[in-house]
Amino acid sequence: ERERASESGNESGDDTEKHRRKRKAPVKQSAAQQPARRPLFTFSSSLKEDHGKPVYTVRFNNLLAQHPTNPRDVFATVGSNQATIYECHEQGKVALLQVYVDDSSDESYYTCAWGYCKSDLSPLLAVAGARGLVRLIAPTKHSHLKSFAGHGDAVNEVMFHPADPDLLLSASKDHSLRLWNVTTECCVVILGGEKGHRDEVLSVHFNSVGDKIVSAGMDHSLKLWNLDAADVQEAVAASKQHVKKSKKLFNTVTVHFPSFSTCGVHRNYIDCVRWLGDALLSKSTDNRIVCWVPGGQQRLDLEEVQLGCWMTGFCLWRGEEAGGGDSRAIRIPHCRREEKRLFMLLVVIVLFKPDSCFPNILATAATYCISRRPRDHFAEVRIQQL
Repeated sequence: ERERASESGNESGDDTEKHRRKRKAPVKQSAAQQPARRPLFTFSSSLKEDHGKPVYTVRFNNLLAQHPTNPRDVFATVGSNQATIYECHEQGKVALLQVYVDDSSDESYYTCAWGYCKSDLSPLLAVAGARGLVRLIAPTKHSHLKSFAGHGDAVNEVMFHPADPDLLLSASKDHSLRLWNVTTECCVVILGGEKGHRDEVLSVHFNSVGDKIVSAGMDHSLKLWNLDAADVQEAVAASKQHVKKSKKLFNTVTVHFPSFSTCGVHRNYIDCVRWLGDALLSKSTDNRIVCWVPGGQQRLDLEEVQLGCWMTGFCLWRGEEAGGGDSRAIRIPHCRREEKRLFMLLVVIVLFKPDSCFPNILATAATYCISRRPRDHFAEVRIQQL
């Protein structure tokens, strides 16, 4: 009887302890009681261009936006054989500024990039596409300045050097990259050849200093090219002294071997790659973005929801950190002070309705807020649905 009483007492004690634990457990708020999060981006307006073809690229002019006295939000789009320049105003209004139409109806522009002229700091717009020609437009002069011919097939992306406005980089379907001097009109360096890409190059990007280039393409590979090599630096210096339209041809340097190459990051072709400090963000057509360090072991896979739609790519936007959502992390080394900032990675997924003539923004947009902690060189990634 005593044993039974002690057992019953223990059971009652256990029940009391469980009851206390239940009382101490916090009460979870329902979805209706939780405070609604303010959306990071809201829809303001839409535009439809008259050429009836896909719009492949949209680029904002960051130099005009950072003007100290008269900042302007100006952006350019390319589609079909025309390039269009717009300006954003208050209350979501967008004004049409200029339209440039190529002489050839067979041309289809795929890419554009903003630069500026060193002499008067006026903006320049580089456009390229299916014909393999890189054209330079001066919006302030309302004229087409010059064209650069050399690629054997379509040009998929162009980009100006972040520190030297004379240098323009182009990536082509002919498996090569070319570095141009837009002032002296010469091809400085050709990146490709024996150990270069084996299929068309889809995306390129300079690092913040401009001494490294990363390229990606349809051969599932990512390659790093160093511009601080002695022969490349000599060619860049010689291109600045080259006389335009001289009888002496410029001695273009060809780089056959990249400093780093890998096919182990993605299993499908790679259509977008960007530097993030000393790390890289690359996106493949399997709806996956990978943050990784060349030559390192750490990586972070950001897998998107499989919706069967076209994920157009991504861009890095410097802004304030947005909280909330799930978080995962990867260690990203940053060695430069100017890169100790907050980054927002914006990924927009657009679903095109086959029955409609205008692509409605329907599917999903996700933001990845990437912040850097200066103490432990640690980057945190938060995933949010908009």
